[in-house]
Amino acid sequence: MRGKRGRAGGRKDLQLSGQAKEALELALSELGTEEEALASAWVAQVHPDPDASQLLVVVEVESEDAVEPAREALHALAGELRHAVAEEISRRRVPELRFQVLPRGSLDGR
Repeated sequence: MRGKRGRAGGRKDLQLSGQAKEALELALSELGTEEEALASAWVAQVHPDPDASQLLVVVEVESEDAVEPAREALHALAGELRHAVAEEISRRRVPELRFQVLPRGSLDGR
């Protein structure tokens, strides 16, 4: 049904988030060997923000000290990471990526 197009949380949005998470996990594992700031980073969550035209990528790192270096590295590599997502999804428009970097365990209380 076309009326549901912008709705976050729909089946297609969840599918897109899962595909993007897999692509980003693979890309980060490869980039982590080249980019020291991302060596301990992992993708904790990916979800539409506010809809599927933009995805919020929640990345966790080992410690509070690693947050800012990881944030800077992700910002510098955003185009490359978006390209990795583009290769995995089957959509005409690739969503923009927005990154949130948190220290390990920050999501446990949510």
